[in-house]
Amino acid sequence: MKPKVGLMLGGGGAKGGYQLGVIKALQEEKLLDNIDCIAGTSIGAINGLLIATLKDADKIFETWVYAQEKQKEVKGFTRFKEDKRGLYSLDVLRDVFRKTIDLKKLENSPIDLYVVTSKLINPKLIASQIRTSNYEKCVFRINDAQDAMDKVIASASIPLYFGPTQIGLEFHVDGGVVDNNPIDVLIDAGCEVILTVPLDHGFDPSIYRHKNVMIINLTDLSVFQKVSILDAYDIIRFDHTHINEKANYGYFVAKDVISKLRDLNLLKKGLIESNPVNKVPRPKTSKRLPHFYTEGAISDYLSSSIDDGDFFALRNRTIVLLLYSTGMRRAELASLCLSDWDRGRRVMRVRGKGDKEREIPVTRELESMLSRYLNEMTELYSDNTESRLFLTDTGQPLYLSFVNKVVKDELSKAPGFTGKRSPHMLRHSIATHLLNNGADLNSIKEVLGHSSLAATQVYTHNSFEQMKKIFLTAHPRAKKGG
Repeated sequence: MKPKVGLMLGGGGAKGGYQLGVIKALQEEKLLDNIDCIAGTSIGAINGLLIATLKDADKIFETWVYAQEKQKEVKGFTRFKEDKRGLYSLDVLRDVFRKTIDLKKLENSPIDLYVVTSKLINPKLIASQIRTSNYEKCVFRINDAQDAMDKVIASASIPLYFGPTQIGLEFHVDGGVVDNNPIDVLIDAGCEVILTVPLDHGFDPSIYRHKNVMIINLTDLSVFQKVSILDAYDIIRFDHTHINEKANYGYFVAKDVISKLRDLNLLKKGLIESNPVNKVPRPKTSKRLPHFYTEGAISDYLSSSIDDGDFFALRNRTIVLLLYSTGMRRAELASLCLSDWDRGRRVMRVRGKGDKEREIPVTRELESMLSRYLNEMTELYSDNTESRLFLTDTGQPLYLSFVNKVVKDELSKAPGFTGKRSPHMLRHSIATHLLNNGADLNSIKEVLGHSSLAATQVYTHNSFEQMKKIFLTAHPRAKKGG
């Protein structure tokens, strides 16, 4: 079975010419047709858009040349004089996109395209563009987004150099400020093989060694400067000679890597057949028991008050309660639509792994919270065209890292939550609490959407550990050391 293949395109301004050469090599080796997802930051977001719409390396290169010629017609420092937000205007890039790209092709593309931006928390001050603490990472899937162009341009809006780009009521700048190499986005999307084209020395694939993914790096980082000031100069060198030089490097390095993969029988002509990582024998290790939160910690958190009029606090509380009450996975929550809640039957329809659908009962507590949340949500997001149950602060469909952040932030505010604070810990917790309160394994299996009872039985160990602790505490002989 063919694995899901992702392409990560890092940020780096004019250094993105290197990616043009890689794209050319992938097309010649008929590997572009294997790509299922692209995640791009900054110039990588632009190149991702060009791949998904033009699908041809030569046309992509021609678009770059056209953009360079148009840029020469514009005098520098115009934007600085206009609004003091940045030195140059991105209107040229927007105009080039309009003339060369058909966004309808993006909607129909078999490639899911994700772009990363950095949202300015306080956009009023120029200095805010250089404070990393003033940024929040945003990930957008833009295939069917009405403002796809704005999001790509926002991802490439180098702070101060171009200034922020407005999306709705918010301002965003270059995604590289928060994540210059968005591999996590592709892992969250389920990619098993990830081709990476980073453009900076900050790239470190070893941090993903515990993941069941194969990462194929197509970049020779010796091509790029290590000294910050020299690297910064390379980022803004959008001249033909420099871009051609980087493209040639990218082409030959990618061809060499692909050739070596074939020599190792990891790749056939035009086809990535499987994830070789799955074929590597792994040492047997003892299974770790799933960690969980105490019922007391959950109860104290859910009993705490929410500020009246704070819609986002209400939304976040509802997300945490829904994850805990139903035991659903974060991806299942992110995909929920308004119609998935059957109020009459008091159930939530969930689409799980393998697109299998199941129904989970909705408690009175969750029903009350959902009703309160939806009353406010429908007023705030009247243009919820996809009828999603939850949206981000900017009105976009939820993405997985956003759900992670909501849970982490919410549980960090409350006492009693030790260790990792994540959606999956909430899932472990409700499974353990249900078992401790008398629910049978088969019922828990159906609620969690496990394909086999074996996956659910791991929670019996937690219950056994609790029973053993009670036993040793209460047993008259155990108290005396007998």
